[in-house]
Amino acid sequence: MSSEITSISDKENYFLVGPGPANCSPRVLTALSSYPILPPGYQIFKVISEVKQLLKYAFQTQNDATLAIQNSGTGGLEAAIINTVDPKEVIIVAVNGYWGERVAEIGRLREITVIEIVPKKPGVFTFEELEEAIKKHKPVLLFITHGESSTGLLQPLKGLGNICHKYNCLLAIDAVVTLGGCPLFVDDWSIDIAVSAPQKAARGLPGLSYLTFSPKAVKRIRAIKTKPPFYYNILKLCDVWKCFDQHSPYYYTFNSNLLYAAREGLLELLEETLSVSCDKHKKLAKRLWSGLEKLGFEFIVKKPEDRLWTVTPVYLPPNISWAKINEYLTTKYQLFVGCGLGSYENKIIRIGIMGYNARDELVQRVLDKLQEALLYCQK
Repeated sequence: MSSEITSISDKENYFLVGPGPANCSPRVLTALSSYPILPPGYQIFKVISEVKQLLKYAFQTQNDATLAIQNSGTGGLEAAIINTVDPKEVIIVAVNGYWGERVAEIGRLREITVIEIVPKKPGVFTFEELEEAIKKHKPVLLFITHGESSTGLLQPLKGLGNICHKYNCLLAIDAVVTLGGCPLFVDDWSIDIAVSAPQKAARGLPGLSYLTFSPKAVKRIRAIKTKPPFYYNILKLCDVWKCFDQHSPYYYTFNSNLLYAAREGLLELLEETLSVSCDKHKKLAKRLWSGLEKLGFEFIVKKPEDRLWTVTPVYLPPNISWAKINEYLTTKYQLFVGCGLGSYENKIIRIGIMGYNARDELVQRVLDKLQEALLYCQK
């Protein structure tokens, strides 16, 4: 059996340049290899406290209810929805790709009345059309994806929270692929619920989800009639994270190694500063876009100002399959780009330059090897 397991033969030249996870720094990987620690006790609560403070910085918030839960980013999105909305209540999900569709499905499984809307024109949503939908449907919550990695859109958010609050509606966002790589100001932009994860621009590994809830959102969590499933109970988890006055020493066993790695990734972000990190991601994205244009790739998102800085999807050239280009890049160079999802399956590749991988030399490597792969695939 062991001989059949694929190993990474050259760890120095193993590059995860798809939509995530991204490579981690040696510092983060060293933290991951720490000895596990017992769930209740001083050591774990020290790490939890530090991660919580670092998350407040990353989200740019003072929200007491800021925490990590042991789950994927998708699990974090589900926790956010089912803890704040009762069955039969109305929510609007602004769908601009695969991840919005999934949140709509989460809502329907909860028997929430989900109103899906799409932009009137290709590209990001305008605030006018979002306000029009809120006025018409009177939702308790508007959900929108900040960075839609399936299509490469970066949705403007500044001012949207004020519009939602004018109609007694919460604003919830998916920031899984934007936290640490694109500007995000939870408090200043009046965002009520933000969900992210470590394995993208936040420089950690998969297995945790990052969440923050405004006081308005916490009030709604306390008021809902249908309690969430045991594992997703945010109030109980907030007690472990000392978000409020009450403290519980145990709810479930957190993976202490993941918490150690998450702390180091967030510390890297703090040390670099958010502004420097975001500027770097923007600069590298523009360099990648320029190189992809020269190679003849076509972008899903036509307007550069609407493009996501961390993940760039482009259409595959005619007569070149995803399987063939992926096989060439992975087997020859251990270079892993992402495939299309949903309606874009087998039509696009997705290139992620983010977190520890946000480096000039890696952008150039991706462009050089893509050019080589195109020539190979066209033979």
